[in-house]
Amino acid sequence: MRWMICLLAAASAVFAHGTHTAGTVEEDLGNTEIEASPGMAGLSWTSAWEGRHVHYGVDETGPGGAWTNELGWEIGDFSLSAWSGFGSQFTEWDFTASYAFDAGPLFLVPGYNLRLTPRLPADESTHHHHEEAHHGEEDEEEHSGEESGHADHSHKAVGNELFVVLGTTKIPYVTPSVALIWDLNTRPGGFVECRLDGDIPLRKGLLWLRPYALLGLNIGYNTNEAYGWNNIQFGGELVWRVQRHVEIFAGVNGSIPMEVLDEIGQPGVAWANTGVRVSF
Repeated sequence: MRWMICLLAAASAVFAHGTHTAGTVEEDLGNTEIEASPGMAGLSWTSAWEGRHVHYGVDETGPGGAWTNELGWEIGDFSLSAWSGFGSQFTEWDFTASYAFDAGPLFLVPGYNLRLTPRLPADESTHHHHEEAHHGEEDEEEHSGEESGHADHSHKAVGNELFVVLGTTKIPYVTPSVALIWDLNTRPGGFVECRLDGDIPLRKGLLWLRPYALLGLNIGYNTNEAYGWNNIQFGGELVWRVQRHVEIFAGVNGSIPMEVLDEIGQPGVAWANTGVRVSF
């Protein structure tokens, strides 16, 4: 199930962006898994629309959604990817490098992600404007958290993120994993995500159902004012391989806030996504 390791390597810190794959793929007819060709370089491009862009449980676009693109390059166990998302009040770029180690029943994927958000998310922009109108510039910082009763959402234009993913591919149709993400620009800036990814073949070599569920723990990444359980997220994609190098997919997702997201006033959200993936 090496394709799943590559998927997690590309997604990694980027779990928040959904599932991503990179690399040349070929089908293992014995178990209907997609395998990357060992020692070969692969290139992939994914273009998709998200009804909302949700980053570690925080809705960064609102119902306006975002158009996303990802370009991935893989050679052996080393992966590089560039991801972008654009919405009416949202812009983000992510550049990720990772390396997958296969240790018997386990895999380990350390890596680095550079996250650039030159435009504020819609919800934060609206919140900032609301505070200015009611408090003025002098006492905005002092009262923004107290008046609203919520902690502030940590947000920086540049994030330098280290991550490591640990998991196993030895359970049929299911890949459990744990990811630790640490933003060097925030002190502390940690996030832990426990994730379960499924891969259920519905029609051999043509159609798959890929559900997932995750539990997030905030250690200063989303806010420095509250620590603890962040959110539960779940969903799934239906993936259809149109031909050897082209897949189309569509999915639904939901996020349920827990104590940390409750503190920053983030409600539960649901959204859909659809797109196309081309691999060579």
